[in-house]
Amino acid sequence: MFQIYVNHLDKTHSFLFKDISVQDFEELIRDKFSLNNFQLLQNNNRKPVEFTNNGFPYFLKINIPTLGGKGGFGSVLKAKGAKMASQKTTNFDSCRDLNGRRLKTLDEARRLADYIEKEPERKKQQKDKIEKKIKEGLKTFEPKKVIIKEDEKFEQVYEENLTTISNALDQGTLPLILALKRNKQNQKPKKKISAWDSDEE
Repeated sequence: MFQIYVNHLDKTHSFLFKDISVQDFEELIRDKFSLNNFQLLQNNNRKPVEFTNNGFPYFLKINIPTLGGKGGFGSVLKAKGAKMASQKTTNFDSCRDLNGRRLKTLDEARRLADYIEKEPERKKQQKDKIEKKIKEGLKTFEPKKVIIKEDEKFEQVYEENLTTISNALDQGTLPLILALKRNKQNQKPKKKISAWDSDEE
């Protein structure tokens, strides 16, 4: 005696036989479930089913082939799956620690703490940079020393021009001064009139 469990359409059917062949059991399934084309699978294995009276039950599944396309999509999925399996994951930001906090949140908090800690150093570097620029600017605009060379020809021309101008002024103002002196000498002094003098005098 051996027992056969058959899974069909999410239901399990039990059969108990003293002795039966695989062909007879297939005829029984064909008549019971009104199936023409089917295949019995043992442990999801496509190898032919064999019954041996060893005292252990058999667990079978009825596989009904269905009409489909030309196929090929399964191979694409297998290739994609193999490719994804070969690529090791390096981004664990979505993972959580034992306290339930995301690793991404912890990393952001750590980076923020480091940024705040280094803020005084950044300000000092910025200040030093500005002072350096100011010093470089002052060096660039440093006044240059002007060296004046003595030019004898220039001094000679300058003195000649100065003498000419002085003589011209003397010649122009001297006649005017003499004329003013003559006019002053020719003028008669006016008499002072008092209140006792009459108009007839």
